[in-house]
Amino acid sequence: MKKIAIAYIIYALLIALGGVAALLVAKSTISFILSITTASFIFLLSVLFLNREPWSIYGCYLLNILLASVFFMRFKVTEKFMPAGMLLLISLIVLVLSLRTHYQYNQKKVY
Repeated sequence: MKKIAIAYIIYALLIALGGVAALLVAKSTISFILSITTASFIFLLSVLFLNREPWSIYGCYLLNILLASVFFMRFKVTEKFMPAGMLLLISLIVLVLSLRTHYQYNQKKVY
């Protein structure tokens, strides 16, 4: 289960880097603030999950789904792969792999 938390920590860093890039390239303060805030929440929830707080992973899942929805809407409007399409793809990969790992862990735990 540590793999999920580490994946979400890396995901949070990517979201934060995206916010910094938005600030530097597009001078978008709103995107910067929102991405840093979201990345901070994901990072905090991941650290809590590493410290044996099992409920925190559901917060990561929720934020991941919300971010994937936002990236999908932005990708649909702009029809450009960078940055919305790439972040959508990363969000979906992290979500699917973490849900798969979580499911496999719970299956082993039952038996």
